[in-house]
Amino acid sequence: MTSPIEYLDSSIVVSYVLGPTDRHYADAKQIIEQDIMKKQIIGLVSMLALLEIIDVIRHRVTERTNKATLDPMDKKTRKSYIKTESDKKISDLVNVLTQMENQGYVIFADFTPLDLKK
Repeated sequence: MTSPIEYLDSSIVVSYVLGPTDRHYADAKQIIEQDIMKKQIIGLVSMLALLEIIDVIRHRVTERTNKATLDPMDKKTRKSYIKTESDKKISDLVNVLTQMENQGYVIFADFTPLDLKK
């Protein structure tokens, strides 16, 4: 019997990627590590959700970086630091999702426009 496929909203993936500092991490961890990794369900990640996840990660890294870390930096260094930290999180995300897809835990879907007249 095939596991049911359930849509993974971007908030679940973001909370899981950001880790225990995110207030919804425990719920996201339950879904990812218990439901998906134990093959209770297969996660469906849309390309739109993936783009949203990347955008949210950039914003959260910016919001949650310690002000004391950023204050001594000049504007160019601060921007570079935030970009580097965001890129690390995004790279980790892509690696994890790719591995999960290869193992059959998630599938990616690119939903094409639908002509409602049909």
